[in-house]
Amino acid sequence: MFLESLEVHHLRFSCTPHDEVRFGPQAGAQIRGALWNALTKLIGDTVLLERLLALETPDAARGNNPSRPFAIRPPLAEHPAADRIYRKDEAFDFGVTLFGTVIDLFPYIVQAVYQIGQGGVGYRRGQFTLDAVTAENPLTGQTQALLDGGTVTGTPNVPVTAGHVAAFAHARNTESVTLRFITPTQLAGPNKQLLSMPDFAYLIPRLLERAQSIAENYASVATPQPQWRDLYLDLRERARSVQATRCDTRWINVRSGSRRAGTDKKISGFVGDVTFSGTLTPFMPWLVWGQSLQVGKNTVKGDGWYVLV
Repeated sequence: MFLESLEVHHLRFSCTPHDEVRFGPQAGAQIRGALWNALTKLIGDTVLLERLLALETPDAARGNNPSRPFAIRPPLAEHPAADRIYRKDEAFDFGVTLFGTVIDLFPYIVQAVYQIGQGGVGYRRGQFTLDAVTAENPLTGQTQALLDGGTVTGTPNVPVTAGHVAAFAHARNTESVTLRFITPTQLAGPNKQLLSMPDFAYLIPRLLERAQSIAENYASVATPQPQWRDLYLDLRERARSVQATRCDTRWINVRSGSRRAGTDKKISGFVGDVTFSGTLTPFMPWLVWGQSLQVGKNTVKGDGWYVLV
């Protein structure tokens, strides 16, 4: 039920700069912008383009802006608020996560990344060579090489599935869990105000909303909306009894500029570790899914990436 038919594909792109590649602390936003530009040039078919970039759909269950079919996992720095600077021949990598049925558009993503390397990215438009593309399953440890000599050798085939999530969740402690927020995370709290630190009572509803949006748009089998509503109301109420027993997070201020839209947007959020304690059994599968789906706002720009530690 719910996400039984959803597959999540984690792709890792390994690159070597020709000259200096310099990202700001908003590296995910810069990569997303470069991908957007490359894909709009590559894909002449409007239907395919709308499918990959997920333009507004008026019939979406949670409004006119459904979750995008991919999320970014940016290159990381020792300090989250620092620039990411890679000098000539200093390798770096980043991730793109594809959700469900859009996996058949994988070749366009690879071609887009290749073209980004040729045209340059980040401040000063640093160029790079795309050395490798690897599919990874963080729950099983499986990997799959997908590029050989610049040629795509197959389709990603090591996805995260509901079975993997269930097995991983079953093996975890169900009385205490620590989440490490790797990239800035924005969660809306009362009156849609941003939370300054993680709160389980709001984390779980935001996870469920994102999972529903992704499932309705990209899973091969849909779950009726009334079942989602009942699950949401049940887990939202139960989540209030789970408390943060340790919180070592801090707020990171980050901005994202868009040349295309001529806008400048805050994609700030909290990073760091938080430990939640309570009756966690009903929440564990959703927390595990959240590692792959990311959570909160601006996931397409790299925000909301966390892991269970």
